[in-house]
Amino acid sequence: MKEYKVKRYGRDRRHQKTAATLKTVLMVLLIAGACAAGWFLYDPISAWLTEKAEEHQQRQEQQRQEEQNQNQPGNPENPGTTDEPTAEQTALPESCAVLDTAVLYDMAALENRLSALAAKGYTGAVFTLKDEDGLVLYQSALEDVTGNTAQTAQRYDLPAVIAKIKAAGLTPVGRLWAFDDHTAGRKLTDATVKYNYTETNWIHNDKEAGGHTWLNPMSERAQGYILSLLGEAADNGLEVLILEGVQFPTGYSLNLATYAEKGVTVDKSKVLADFTAKAAAAMKARNVSLWTALWLGDLSGESVRLGGSPLTVMASAENCLIKAAPEQFATRKAPLEESIYTVMHPWWSSLSKKLRARFDEQNNIDWSKQLEEAGCTILYGFDDYKVHSKLTLITKKSPQGYSYITQIGTGNYNEKTSELYTDYSFITADLGIGEEASNVFQNLAVQKLTETTEKMLVAPLRFKSVLLDEMDRVINAAKLGRPASMILKNNSISDRDIILKLEEASCAGVRIDMIVRGICCVRAEVPGKTENLHIRSLVGRYLEHGRIYSFYDGVTTRIYIASGDFLTRNTECRVEVGVRVEDPVLIQKLSDILQLQLRDNVNAREMRADGSYQKVKAAPGEPLVNGQMDMYDLLRDDWLARDTASAAEPEQPEIKAPERLSEPETRPEPVQVAEQPAEPTKQPATVKAAPAPAVQSAPAPHDVDRAERHGHPSLFQRLHDWLRR
Repeated sequence: MKEYKVKRYGRDRRHQKTAATLKTVLMVLLIAGACAAGWFLYDPISAWLTEKAEEHQQRQEQQRQEEQNQNQPGNPENPGTTDEPTAEQTALPESCAVLDTAVLYDMAALENRLSALAAKGYTGAVFTLKDEDGLVLYQSALEDVTGNTAQTAQRYDLPAVIAKIKAAGLTPVGRLWAFDDHTAGRKLTDATVKYNYTETNWIHNDKEAGGHTWLNPMSERAQGYILSLLGEAADNGLEVLILEGVQFPTGYSLNLATYAEKGVTVDKSKVLADFTAKAAAAMKARNVSLWTALWLGDLSGESVRLGGSPLTVMASAENCLIKAAPEQFATRKAPLEESIYTVMHPWWSSLSKKLRARFDEQNNIDWSKQLEEAGCTILYGFDDYKVHSKLTLITKKSPQGYSYITQIGTGNYNEKTSELYTDYSFITADLGIGEEASNVFQNLAVQKLTETTEKMLVAPLRFKSVLLDEMDRVINAAKLGRPASMILKNNSISDRDIILKLEEASCAGVRIDMIVRGICCVRAEVPGKTENLHIRSLVGRYLEHGRIYSFYDGVTTRIYIASGDFLTRNTECRVEVGVRVEDPVLIQKLSDILQLQLRDNVNAREMRADGSYQKVKAAPGEPLVNGQMDMYDLLRDDWLARDTASAAEPEQPEIKAPERLSEPETRPEPVQVAEQPAEPTKQPATVKAAPAPAVQSAPAPHDVDRAERHGHPSLFQRLHDWLRR
């Protein structure tokens, strides 16, 4: 038994020693193999990593160099270097530091601080005018401030602070909070958010924020208070301002916060957008760049504080900033880190350019997604030019070649605005126009501007130049003693070249009638300058949105419709599209519309030589003319008359309309021309309308239209048949 045990235990020890030896050998082999693999793979892996690191470093260096080049004053791609003042020229500097309010009360400390910032390379200094508690920190002269508890006990000298900042070579930037104001409501009780339709002020009962009131964004009193502070800042020499707190309250008990009388629907987004636009316009008139600050978190979707999508407010802001977090913005209690503006501003600028618009951008985004899902190719425009064109092209390929249906309009493809705006649309199968439209789309696809056209207007290279040539043609006709005239209908006018040409035309004796709805930077009826220029606006049920440009040289009338106004941004900074209408029937129809609006004595207001507007009133016994409502009757009666005449006179032969209107140089009509000089005398003296165009000597529009189209299917039927072929 003892001998058996000794043999068994000895055998186990031998097995254990063998296993341990094998493990050791295996471990040594694995280590040796790993070392060998590392020895052979080290060089290629090290070289590959070094190459990738160098490439990454080169890309970063190249990107930094490109950004520096773009910001150089001499760079032609830098929008801030144009001769014409723009928002970019007076915008928030790329490198700003935020000043602690404490240094504003000590001029010596302020001077030292500014010198240090200038040495670090900062180009702007941001300081607070009115903080988020509603306290006005500078010495204000406004009665709403001096007679209120909004004035702090210690106040800094605003003009002195601005002068010190400018002396240091920095741009002063003032900022103030708008409706996020917890102080003004103590005295401005009529301008605060109310509690459950009572006269009691609603209290922000967030425990962290404390209990305080809010200014009501819907209150005209509250809006006027904010605008007066902005105006005072501008009067003191500030050229750049940041407006914060443009929002409705947040926190608890929002269901009990009321902003209007019971039963009144409150569209919060629209309220804020309208105020933002009002503030931007007020500051723009003072040559002040106003930046509206919004929260970064609001960009992700619907915002409580903005009452909906932030894009609505961003679209109304002249310039927009994006705030990253509440704690990153200074108050008198918590100064802002000076680096935050330096780091964030380039992104703010790029985001603002991409998202700001004068339309519903979210609607465009939604439709873009649906179109892409359906297989459509979406082009998102130029980097440096906004595409404002209203252009549709249908292309058909057949054994005979390409054919086109082209639509050029003045209005957007928006079902809501189509019910509210007055716009014009031109549809044609003209091969020349179709080819030019196709060329426009091809250029858009490769981000190239269209340089040459024959029948179309395409801004910025073939828009203003064509219109100026048309004006020169009319001016030359007036100098020859012919009854020349122009009728120009658009939204706004500010282009200097066009204004100077209008002055030249007026001095040459050209009768000019303009229908301008919005911005108008030219004076009418100024003796010796624009005494033959007459301007009116129409404010009726619908928004006048169409652009029609009519030029009459005593022989021929040329009419264009276009998407672009006479604003510099339209003529030089956007891709706009227009077209010359050559069909005599359509020329007559557009002329009738213009003449109708020039006879309007219900919605019309005429500009005087001092720039003021006076409402046009009908003379005793004169019938009332409503240009908008009567235009409907005009077009309706036109179609009805044509259909009735076609049914009553089926055997009437086809009559060709005078072709001299579209090509007067090659096919003149002396008989019809001879009738033209007498036409201007037929205009009523009270209307102040332009002399009748050459087309008025032609047969009546209904007769010509009926004669040209008798026996042919309708436009829509022809389009349907063309597509089926």
